Amino acid sequence: MDNEAMVKLRPATKGVDQNIRDSGDQISLLWASRNGHESVVKMLLATDGVDADSKDSGGQMPLGWAENVHEAVVKLLLGADAADPDFKGPGYGQTSLSWASRNGHEAVVKLLLASDRVDPDSKDCGYRRTPLSWAAESGHRSVVEILLASGRVHLDTKDSGGRTPILLASQNGHRMVVRLLLASDRVDPDTKDSVYGQTPLSWAARNGHDAVVELLLASDRVDPESKDYRYGRTALSWAAEGGHEAAVKILLASDRVEPDSKDSLYGQTPLSWAAENGHIAVVKILLASVRVDPDSKDSRYRRTPLSWAARNGHDAVVELLLASDRVNPDSKDSEYGDSEDGRTPLSWAAWNGHEAVVKLLLSSNQVDPDFRDSFFYTGRTPLSLAAGASHEVVVKLLLASDRVDPDSKDSTGQTPLSWASQKGYESVVKLLLAANGVEPDSKNSKGKTPLLLAAEQGHEAVVKELLGSDRVDPDSKDSSYRRTPLSWAAGNGREAVVKLLLASDRVHPDSKDSKGFTPLSWAVIGGHEAIVQLLLVIEQVDPDSRDLKSGMTPLLWAAYWGRKALVELLLATKRVNLNSKDSKDGRTPLSWAAWHGYEAVVKLLLAVDRVEPDAKDSEGKTPLLLAAEQGNEAVVKILLTVNVINPDSEDAKYKQTPLSWAARNGHESVVELLLTFNGVDPHSKDSSGQTPLSWASRNGHKSVIKLIKLHHNPLYP
Repeated sequence: MDNEAMVKLRPATKGVDQNIRDSGDQISLLWASRNGHESVVKMLLATDGVDADSKDSGGQMPLGWAENVHEAVVKLLLGADAADPDFKGPGYGQTSLSWASRNGHEAVVKLLLASDRVDPDSKDCGYRRTPLSWAAESGHRSVVEILLASGRVHLDTKDSGGRTPILLASQNGHRMVVRLLLASDRVDPDTKDSVYGQTPLSWAARNGHDAVVELLLASDRVDPESKDYRYGRTALSWAAEGGHEAAVKILLASDRVEPDSKDSLYGQTPLSWAAENGHIAVVKILLASVRVDPDSKDSRYRRTPLSWAARNGHDAVVELLLASDRVNPDSKDSEYGDSEDGRTPLSWAAWNGHEAVVKLLLSSNQVDPDFRDSFFYTGRTPLSLAAGASHEVVVKLLLASDRVDPDSKDSTGQTPLSWASQKGYESVVKLLLAANGVEPDSKNSKGKTPLLLAAEQGHEAVVKELLGSDRVDPDSKDSSYRRTPLSWAAGNGREAVVKLLLASDRVHPDSKDSKGFTPLSWAVIGGHEAIVQLLLVIEQVDPDSRDLKSGMTPLLWAAYWGRKALVELLLATKRVNLNSKDSKDGRTPLSWAAWHGYEAVVKLLLAVDRVEPDAKDSEGKTPLLLAAEQGNEAVVKILLTVNVINPDSEDAKYKQTPLSWAARNGHESVVELLLTFNGVDPHSKDSSGQTPLSWASRNGHKSVIKLIKLHHNPLYP
């Protein structure tokens, strides 16, 4: 037996509650209304006790479900006095009339309007929209006609966004609905929404609805030059940007339209917008007007339509604009207000790699192909921009011009070759190296050559190309730090580049920079094991070289940073001083490793006979004292196993022992280790008369205080 038959049986069954809900929280009437079962609805409504306004779990009533498609069911429910025909449903609070109007259910709309209990102008809770608003937006002409014929609706009601029915219809291109609404003098066809401040004409033009544009203009009740208040743009401006050719033609045919009007935000004209977006048909139409300035500059960047088209690679538009003798093909824009020394159309086209546009612009003798821009104060030429962006074909085009300096320097002293080398653009580097007039070893303002820039960034192929030129000094030093290409490559971990440079007999592998760092020093500091290996096999490389800043050797640096593998490599050379001290702190490799707590490095160094395990630094601190001071328990434990170490050694300044420092700093585990070791005096006094216990008490280290007191008196509670 199907569901319908079962429902029909229920009224005949005595004692059955017709309002019982199913698993979907629906009573029989809700289910029947939703599914359009007219006979079941009729039977249920005739039954005593049936709730015609019952809601399901989503808050919807029988009438709300029925309005979708079931006209006969709607009629039945409207006839039930208990049913509320104007109930606002869940979600946005739309009434049945609102839904029926939105979905174009003409017959249901008629039925609902026939009820004096239905408000035909009711607003929903979400967007404050009326049934007419929904019908107009959706383009349901018949529904709009029915609503208008009722004489009970307000034709120009605004929703929460300030949109009226005619604005929504215009925005969506519903010509017949617009015509219906225009026929009423109660409709303002020039109203503006509250979000963008656009009129129906503005929206229709923006969205390319030319038939609606024509209709609105013909009414003579709209201002075609009205500007929105977000961008200050006219209908023509929007149509031009969108490339809506027909709408543009219609608007230009009106003598009330200003074809060269600038928007308020950017100061762009309709031609500027069309050129920027590559709409050639619109550009042609606008250029045909004598009232259009084809070279107008916007207020934001001082760019012309040609500049915008060139920047974005619209070659057909560029060609069209260049054909006009009213267009300056070399106009300069600006990033900084009124000054006009930014970039030219050629600069933009070259930077963005628009080959066809570059070719067109180079064909004009009015274009300076070597103009230096001031964009962010760089002073770069089109060739420099193209080379720095890897636009090989554009570079070729520019190099073919005898008016282009292939070696021009920008404000940072960088040449096109410098930029291409720094970015790693091998093909561009090859082109430039083959060009006459290019200095392959030119230095920028920091004294960096193309080779140095490429080596620094690890561009192997470019380095190889540059090393192939006998005009390139592979050992050139920059002016800031006096570092060579090898120094930069080693410090940055560029293994392949290091190999290439070391293969040259013109490279000094142990060259020192202004601070005395060698390539090996930098490789160790950076932790580049493979490069350290490459350098250590070279006889000319001094593995024990000291820098000038702090007198650190490569081994000291390796220990300082805890690089065990590098310490092993350096120790294996047998050419390093294991006990060398830096000039700043007077610490040995073991001291630094102990200070930082590098257990593996400490073990490695102690395994070498020549290491002094108790060497003092410039403050008289031993490795054990440094480890205790820092709380490095594992290192303290290792050092205490070395017989020659004095566990009670005092520093030179405060006469404090390792125990005193550990107690002072609250390192409980280290204090415990030292207290259990023979030779450690728990009562030792420093130069100020402080003991380990007094330091712990002074600094509030309760657990350390307890440890020391327990050591003094095992019965201490």
